[in-house]
Amino acid sequence: MNSISYAKPKTKDEALGVLDEAGFRGRVAAGCTNVMPDIRAAKFSGGILVDISSLEELKGIRLDGDTVRMGALTTISEILDSEIITEHAPILKQAGRHFADPLSFERETCPL
Repeated sequence: MNSISYAKPKTKDEALGVLDEAGFRGRVAAGCTNVMPDIRAAKFSGGILVDISSLEELKGIRLDGDTVRMGALTTISEILDSEIITEHAPILKQAGRHFADPLSFERETCPL
């Protein structure tokens, strides 16, 4: 197996620079749930893993005029809990219930 390097950039621009330098050998990861299965399946056997999970500029939900903006790192739970989504994009909340794990879904429907 080829070696895998790891980078955890502090900003979006830094992440883009690492990926630009890595070219096709760069791989973006946020939650990393797919990393080990991909390594085992030889879908990722060498290069650099760029962890963007802590990039604050890619998180959150906000209203910009009439536009709802969500960062790429917004979680399903954040969508389900968001007042902005409830008020301005309820279809996203409905869709989120189909993607969320059963515990998240139960939280929405459980009277406790």
